[in-house]
Amino acid sequence: MAITLTDYFTCKAETPQMKIVARGEELNLFHDYELAHLQDVKKLFQVARRVQAASIAYIIIYALLFLLWRKGPWQDLITGVKRGSIITLGSIVVLGILSFLGFQQLFIAFHYLIFGDPSQSFWILDPGKDYLIMLFPEPFWQNSAIFGGIAIAAGALLMGGIAWLILHIHQGRRNTKQQN
Repeated sequence: MAITLTDYFTCKAETPQMKIVARGEELNLFHDYELAHLQDVKKLFQVARRVQAASIAYIIIYALLFLLWRKGPWQDLITGVKRGSIITLGSIVVLGILSFLGFQQLFIAFHYLIFGDPSQSFWILDPGKDYLIMLFPEPFWQNSAIFGGIAIAAGALLMGGIAWLILHIHQGRRNTKQQN
């Protein structure tokens, strides 16, 4: 069975190491420091999944508690969703502009923030000798960032749009009742 990086990141494989055959000899694809970086990335994915699950649970619990026990108007909750969507969209615009001005610098800053000093970590790779960076060159990460930004923006627009629509419908009904 061929091992893939997806198998490794989803805990279906113990190691991301892949075997290749070159000139009749079976060789390991990744160097040890590339494997160490992949291990760091796997830990980051696991943390991100936990944060995502905790965030979803928090949103659901907050909404339920707000709607069931809060004495104030439910419009406050919808307004919060709308404001959160605006903040998310604004953050994406800022990151998009920074990315457009210098994606490589932003990518390196991200790595410093997440993985720390490269002398203490394994994220500085050589495009001429490291297969990991050959498999995932900078355009791959640019496209991934664009896709991720679009997906997050779509979610924020959807949530903000629903919140705006609910408030708009409610306001229209209130105006109709006041006119009658």
